[in-house]
Amino acid sequence: MATTARPLLLLAAALVSVPLGLAAPAAASATAPAAAGTTGPATPTAPAPLPAATSLCTTLDLVHRGTKVVTVWGTRLVHLRVERHGRPVTVLRRVRYRHPKRVAFTTTEQRTTCPPAAPTGTLTLSASALPPTGGTVTLAFAAANAVGCTLSSSPAIWPVGAAPTGCHGTVEATLPAAATPAGTAPAGTAPAGTAPATFTFTFTVTSPAGLQATAVRAVTEQPPGPPPSAPPVTPESQAVGTYDALQRAYYDARTSLYAGLPSATCGAYSCLWPFTNATAATLSLFGTPGGSAYQPDAADRLAGLARYLQPLEQSPAGSPQPAAHQSAPAPPLGPGGATYFDDNAWVGLDLVHDYQLTADPAALAAAQRQFDFAVSGWDANPGDACPGGVFWEDIAGSQRNVTANGANAELGLELYRLTGDVTDLAWGAEMYQWVVACLGTPTGLYLDHVNADGTLNTTLWSYNQGVMIGAGTLLDQITGDTAYLAQARRTAAAAVASFGTGATLAGQGPAFNAIYFRNLLYLDTAAPDPAYRAQLQAYATTMWAQRQPSGLFDPQIGVNGTAPMVEIFSLLAGSPPLP
Repeated sequence: MATTARPLLLLAAALVSVPLGLAAPAAASATAPAAAGTTGPATPTAPAPLPAATSLCTTLDLVHRGTKVVTVWGTRLVHLRVERHGRPVTVLRRVRYRHPKRVAFTTTEQRTTCPPAAPTGTLTLSASALPPTGGTVTLAFAAANAVGCTLSSSPAIWPVGAAPTGCHGTVEATLPAAATPAGTAPAGTAPAGTAPATFTFTFTVTSPAGLQATAVRAVTEQPPGPPPSAPPVTPESQAVGTYDALQRAYYDARTSLYAGLPSATCGAYSCLWPFTNATAATLSLFGTPGGSAYQPDAADRLAGLARYLQPLEQSPAGSPQPAAHQSAPAPPLGPGGATYFDDNAWVGLDLVHDYQLTADPAALAAAQRQFDFAVSGWDANPGDACPGGVFWEDIAGSQRNVTANGANAELGLELYRLTGDVTDLAWGAEMYQWVVACLGTPTGLYLDHVNADGTLNTTLWSYNQGVMIGAGTLLDQITGDTAYLAQARRTAAAAVASFGTGATLAGQGPAFNAIYFRNLLYLDTAAPDPAYRAQLQAYATTMWAQRQPSGLFDPQIGVNGTAPMVEIFSLLAGSPPLP
């Protein structure tokens, strides 16, 4: 917040516009102003109630008609492949699903209007710090449909005959110090003659019919006090502060894109992977209890995603594929680039999250296209090592990793819960089972990927564990098979123990950890465990202590160093954890 050259009490009764009502002169004179004298920021003085000129007003009934989206439930029979006694079997289950349906609605609103003969107007007041020697106040006043207006003060601060007149204007005045009779000042307080005083300002307007209305504001002088303490640090303030730093440092509002790293191969703007993390951060902040103001920012992120879209995708064999997002913005803003199935899974999950917050059917349809693209990346060669699985990159011979399968499994399962499409459910379960069979370990953790030659990359990344925790929790909720939840809890316990709260977890990086923690907290909603949130809080505290003076985290890695921290703080601030 900006400050002037001298300390400010802020507003004792600040910038509050209150419509003037109508009253007889005698009723106006009985108005008693509320006191507004505290050090530091003050609550605006509430106006005294005035009788309304109801006989001059009319009430109309306005009928509004439109449509809204409601949820419809149903059941379907699905075939699921599950593992029983170490062997895959197919079972028939009746599952419950829901899908949106648009229905018509009608509402009636009463609106009251008054003719212009009734005077209307406002009186606003702002005040600098007011020590016992006096201080400066600024008053702005305006009235319409009035034939006479006066602004008076009590005690009087204007010389006789010099009070402001007219129905529109701004006036600045210095308040004199009020005197205290000698010997009445309490011991240890300000000396006699400097006691605080309350000044009341009354704005009176007269209508052509002779009726009067008044607006009253009061301000109290105060002796100097200690400087106001800094506001407490809360997860919400951390999320907002970090988001503001991210936007200042990297966001380009002209293109709806974020600046990239000079060393990156995506041109002047960020690659798709960091952009999806900035989108997830914005949506998480939008989802906090006080985050509704960020809905326009969420819309801007979807506009930015369109910069990466490649509508004419082809498989390595030359077959057409659903539209997908390239790793860099399309020309002329960027060079375009390869398409990755894990990057597009993050896009799809962002779109689902947007739909859950806004009910925008376009976001849901776009998320379905992202999952259709993922299905086109399934390895159908039975001769490959551990056949099946979604490839990492849309090229021949690419690795098959956890995130391309686990994150897309989450996307398919989320879509099934929203639309009831059993094909999405079947594919989501198949992707999940492939990771369990081909990259799972006896500890419950998951290796990173299998190469084209069958060799395994054994690196343990936090986000790999996260997507499998989230997919297992979703499958448990959809099918009612508790084996999925048991596997998710086993992976979570192993991950919490393996990564800890120190250098091992910090070394994973914010981008991996944000995905890990949002899935860990999603499991916590189904099977609570205090260890999950404790690990998240410890990580957030450690990272907050390491932030830069600019408000950024890990600026050497650009957007991916800061955007995920917005999501982490938003989770702690109450944003609902979503896979």
